Amino acid sequence: MDKVVEIRDLSYNYPDGTPALNEVSLDVMERESIGIIGPNGAGKSTLLLHLNGILQSKNGAIRILDMPLTDTNLRKIRSKVCLVFQDPEDQLFMPTVFDDVAFGLVNLGYDAETVREKVEKILERVDLSGRGNRSAHHLSFGEKKLVSLATALVMEPEILLLDEPTSNLDRKERREIMRFLEEIDKTKIIVSHDLEMVEQLCKRIVVMNRGKVIFSGGKEILKDDEKLKGFGL
Repeated sequence: MDKVVEIRDLSYNYPDGTPALNEVSLDVMERESIGIIGPNGAGKSTLLLHLNGILQSKNGAIRILDMPLTDTNLRKIRSKVCLVFQDPEDQLFMPTVFDDVAFGLVNLGYDAETVREKVEKILERVDLSGRGNRSAHHLSFGEKKLVSLATALVMEPEILLLDEPTSNLDRKERREIMRFLEEIDKTKIIVSHDLEMVEQLCKRIVVMNRGKVIFSGGKEILKDDEKLKGFGL
């Protein structure tokens, strides 16, 4: 099994000087499903934002699919590593659902017919057929989450990054999202406070606190209440 993500000694401070990541090192293998958990402010989402270059640090190094994450490789890496934000409003900005899902493909230069076929196929896959002409802002929150997921899946990424994919969903919407994620046979890195979802979908658990990785191992850790409390959970 190949290593698809390699993070070494990654540190990052927010513009106001607040430390967010502190010498984080982590390896991710091909088709591995990893759940990153930890208290608020642990650096989980900040780490995700580094993995497709939305945030970049001069302190430490990241390799994605055996490519250093640099400006030279950024376009290619972003075609292989797709991020689904916690809030769909941060991801959906085009006039229609079709346009949102097509956005990445259009920017990669696909012809109109190929874009149409790929978008229709992925909307069907997430049970949103017939919604393409609607504005995402007129959909339910759960539907918006599915459109956000579709914008990533349509790119056929090798690595899928998900920030709190089940947050603010009702029970039915949560089950639907979990079912879709379980069916995706790709490398998945999931940041979440939903420990039940993480246990179901992930094979390895990474715990972060105060910008550091303090645990990486099997999901049996989720049954150890004392250790979780010690981790700030």
